[in-house]
Amino acid sequence: MKHNLYKPTVVYISTFTTATNEKYYYAGKRVKANLSSTYFGSGKNVKTLVYKNAERTIVQEFDNQIDASICEIETIAKLKDKFGDKCLNIAKGGIGGQTNENKVGIPLSEEHKQAISRSLKGKTRINKDPNFNKLHKLWIDNDKPSRHKFRKLAVANGFKDKNYHQMLNHFNTI
Repeated sequence: MKHNLYKPTVVYISTFTTATNEKYYYAGKRVKANLSSTYFGSGKNVKTLVYKNAERTIVQEFDNQIDASICEIETIAKLKDKFGDKCLNIAKGGIGGQTNENKVGIPLSEEHKQAISRSLKGKTRINKDPNFNKLHKLWIDNDKPSRHKFRKLAVANGFKDKNYHQMLNHFNTI
């Protein structure tokens, strides 16, 4: 099977017209085989925009996504320069879009911390389960079975019949 990076890809510009005749623009790329007549983009802003008309113009066709990604980045930059906020693209384009910044180390407000605390109240942590250590030993002693086999094994050993998927994910990190 051919990877998407090496499939024919198009770079396009979608133009959206609202009921008040304002125009908005979105540039993207798509594997040519997946391009339908009703597809105008997948961006968050595209999905929330209420429009009465949409048109798509193909900017250029490429043999692979790598070249298309370069063109997409350039096209988005041109749209942002020319139309500013009327350009709906959040990400700069390229292979995969990154729409958020890494927020590690940013201090949370007291209000935010309290909201997190309230949302976690009453929820049990996986490793706080009173049977966590027993279940972990059972999993290890039985050569780390899959979640379906482990569920049957746990029930056969007198533990609760429940989904152990998250617990097994945690076991794999220990």
